[in-house]
Amino acid sequence: MDLKINQQRFLICGASSGFGEAVARQLISEGAKVVLVARRGELLYKKFLNAEILEGSLTDSDTIDKIVRSVEMGEFHGILFNAGEPPTGTPLQTTIEDWDQAWPLVMSWKIDLALRIAPLLAKKGYGRMLFLESQTVKQPIPSLVLSNAFRAAVV
Repeated sequence: MDLKINQQRFLICGASSGFGEAVARQLISEGAKVVLVARRGELLYKKFLNAEILEGSLTDSDTIDKIVRSVEMGEFHGILFNAGEPPTGTPLQTTIEDWDQAWPLVMSWKIDLALRIAPLLAKKGYGRMLFLESQTVKQPIPSLVLSNAFRAAVV
């Protein structure tokens, strides 16, 4: 398949496993240049030899700063917002602490990064942001109340 993205540059959040890793591999196979972000940098270094790697947690402001600097320094054609899941549980099985911990993991880093990157992409005149969320935005799952709530809010 030729997606016509040869030499285009993409940033992939949550790239060490799952959907993030799969997207990164497909982009590389199409000749794209990738900047990969994940907490588990050692996995990225083992799996991806020809990629720029930004190691760090997306919930950490230093990691968000690194991403923004990377976008400022080069042209990006697309950015994939992707990260792990919050803990499972039904509404009555969660605590306020669960909600407080899920907020930065699922939502606040995306708002922060999008607000900081959108003006840079607009200034450059091009770029796309794609948010990979969950099937729970269409059909909530009772045992995934935190994901149901925050991912629907992102969408």
